[in-house]
Amino acid sequence: MLRIYKTKKYLVFFVLSVFLMVAFKFVQAQDLGLNEAAGLGLPSAGATDPRLFVINVVRFILGFLGVVATIIILYGGWLWMTSAGELMRVQKAKKTLIAAIIGLIIIIAAFAIVSFVANFMRDTIGSGTSSGLCDPPCLAGQCCCSGVCQSCPCGSLTPTGSSFRLRSTSPVANAINQPRNVIVRAFLSRPAAPSVDDILSSNFILRRIGDINPGTGDFIDGPDTDVNGIVSTSSNRTILNFTPSDNLDSWSRYQVVIDGSTSMNPVDHIIDFDGNRLTCGLPAPCNFTFDTNDLIDAAVPTVRIIPTQICYDDGTLSPGSNIIGGWGRDDTGISFLRAYYEMPHVNIFDVVGTGNRYQYAQNVVDTSGMTVGDVYTFTVEADDLVLNTEADSFEATIRAGHCCNDQRDLDEEGVDCGGADCDSCASMNPIITNLSPDNGAPGNFITIMGRYFGMTPGRVYFSNAAGDLVVEAQLPNTVNPNCNNNWSNNQIVVVVPGGAATGPIMVERSDGRSDTTAADSEPYINFEVNTIARPGLCLANPNTGFFNTEFDLHGIAFGGTNRYVRFGNESDYITANNMHDWTNLFVSAQVPNITRGLATVYANIDTVNSNFLYFIVQQDTDNNPVIDYIDPPQGPNNQYITIYGSGFMSYQPGVSQVSFTNFGTGETTAAGIDFPVECRNSWWRASYITVKVPATVANGNYQVRVTNRANNTSEPENFNIIAGTPTPGICLLSPHNGPVGTAVNIYGDNMGSTPGTAIFYNNVSVTPAASEWRQQLVAASVPAGAVTGPVVISNGANSNGLPFTVGSCTSNGDCESGEECCGSGSSWSGICRNVGTCVGAGFTSTAFGWTFSTASAATAENARAFIRPVPILTNFAILIPIVLASL
Repeated sequence: MLRIYKTKKYLVFFVLSVFLMVAFKFVQAQDLGLNEAAGLGLPSAGATDPRLFVINVVRFILGFLGVVATIIILYGGWLWMTSAGELMRVQKAKKTLIAAIIGLIIIIAAFAIVSFVANFMRDTIGSGTSSGLCDPPCLAGQCCCSGVCQSCPCGSLTPTGSSFRLRSTSPVANAINQPRNVIVRAFLSRPAAPSVDDILSSNFILRRIGDINPGTGDFIDGPDTDVNGIVSTSSNRTILNFTPSDNLDSWSRYQVVIDGSTSMNPVDHIIDFDGNRLTCGLPAPCNFTFDTNDLIDAAVPTVRIIPTQICYDDGTLSPGSNIIGGWGRDDTGISFLRAYYEMPHVNIFDVVGTGNRYQYAQNVVDTSGMTVGDVYTFTVEADDLVLNTEADSFEATIRAGHCCNDQRDLDEEGVDCGGADCDSCASMNPIITNLSPDNGAPGNFITIMGRYFGMTPGRVYFSNAAGDLVVEAQLPNTVNPNCNNNWSNNQIVVVVPGGAATGPIMVERSDGRSDTTAADSEPYINFEVNTIARPGLCLANPNTGFFNTEFDLHGIAFGGTNRYVRFGNESDYITANNMHDWTNLFVSAQVPNITRGLATVYANIDTVNSNFLYFIVQQDTDNNPVIDYIDPPQGPNNQYITIYGSGFMSYQPGVSQVSFTNFGTGETTAAGIDFPVECRNSWWRASYITVKVPATVANGNYQVRVTNRANNTSEPENFNIIAGTPTPGICLLSPHNGPVGTAVNIYGDNMGSTPGTAIFYNNVSVTPAASEWRQQLVAASVPAGAVTGPVVISNGANSNGLPFTVGSCTSNGDCESGEECCGSGSSWSGICRNVGTCVGAGFTSTAFGWTFSTASAATAENARAFIRPVPILTNFAILIPIVLASL
């Protein structure tokens, strides 16, 4: 019996020994920093983020407690081994061992949790020169990822289009030769909260930190001196500006610190309306430097918009159609490019500058709401680094859809040109707008962007050493057989040929027409031949998609350690989702959550960027609402407005709503929907919504958002609430389609007692009789010459508009959701009506309706009844008066 008891003791001791060795091995594997700070197990506080310093202190304490627990276990084992069968000593040993083992398990678990947090923070804390997590510290614009400096973000961290992040800065990080009167700008992905105004002066700091040797560019450290200046936000609160009180010193290095507060209180930081703190380093750092030269920039930038044919979107347009593009050139650099068109002011793109002296941008114009034959003015504006601004415009007549389908059809004289409908073929010479990139080694891929290259491959020539355009480039399928479709009407991908020298390039279309980057009417762009080997893209398949659509990229030189697929440009990008199946020639990824429109996609391999390819990001209008524009774009309280767009779906009480958010206060208020009774079931449509400006909010700038029944919210659209009295407002056209002569009742408010005019699209108006004009109802008829488009009424001031289709419907597809096209046997033949409200018989006679009322004259004035012709059904035996007002 004693031998069995001793055997059990030895077995327990053996198991405990194994357990202790495993525990020691675990502790030994952790980085306690025992070689740091004079062997105390604590890293230098001056070189480490304070949060990690605290974590390391906790880990050291837990390691010490683990050693104590181990000693207690050994003591319990010694008690048991020396108990000689004495019951009291055995029980004491058991209690000691159980308590020590439980304590050790708790310590190991705590140690594991703290180590996990430390490793996580080590990967995510800090970027730029202030980081002490990497040795040596990372450069500005880099992140310290698991102890290694690399491009931000670490791993596959992907900011979404809705995240609150620093898009870019001007100047960009590490910029050199900046003018002394430069304005420092920070571009945000979303509007900053109003509370930011109170703390911005202490969270947007510019300081001089040393000198620059003009000859060598070497930095000479000096005392840090803060620069005095005015900090402000743009009207939409997406741009922060630091304007120095005086010109900066020449040949100096300056440090910019954005959101540098160390406070743990969220209100001490730059936040958005939802309270999210600004994310830095994705892709722009909040702590960076730039160098000045000795120049003062007084010249405005040169700006050009590229005239192009614009077509009505009838569903047949080619992917490269309706692209508005423009460029800015400046002697110091471009900080911002934006484009828009009037009627009303509609934004096409706004692109953060890269700081280069030349920059090009473009986007697709949505013409689905336009009308063939209308004339629009398109404008591009550019800011330089000191906020000098210049603009350029052109007018375009909206052409028929077949003029932009990449086919020669109808009476066209060429592909998409000539004939009665399209722009002339003589106006469509090839135009080079940009090179991506504009430098690199022979064998790299480059993208030539522009207009009217044709669909049949032509030739591309580079300069030789003598400056002659004679070195012909090959297409990428000579390198990678999967590279097809390299030549399109607006984009060409070629291989930089051996023997090419720095200089202009030329595109020769298959019909012999050509353009060079040295043409007098265009920016002079040289391609610089150097030794930089880049990854290359030749094909995105597909090159259009929604959020999370999977696509493939084909090309060359994708091999590397840190590999990303990005949308945007070098200074303002978002990483693609779910990048996978990397090979040297191929990768798959998914479209990230970014704004719809024409984008560019590129690969970044070990910090080197590839050429760019066009990619059209589509909007999921089945689920996500999109605001195109608001009519009118400003107005007083209680003003009727019409919001045009898509994806609004049908109305769902309690979910569907229109909201106004004040830029200054961040307060959100629901729009007014107190309409005349006739409008209460028709103000919300799938493609347009009529609401009132909230009655009680203050004047100022607001953001309007639409939330549909799927609880998805649109991107905001700006609206200005002004002082004054509401103009006439309309909320229903009944019916909203019909041929010339159709009687139309127009319901709304504030129409006045003096008759005005009903104005149909293309400015054709009709003046109703005095008896047909009331405060909430105007009775009109479709005038000759009217065309499909918005209808407004005017009594000296115009109302909001509502869409009216001139002509009879022929099928239910011509009507809105929830409606049907009434058939020929109906009294409403050719009219769109709510489903089930078309009646079956025609009419053979007319009668007059009237109102019986015992109300006062003032009340009767507002009664919705007029003596108007109405159809009488033949299946009625007698004429029945139509009572439109209550007795």
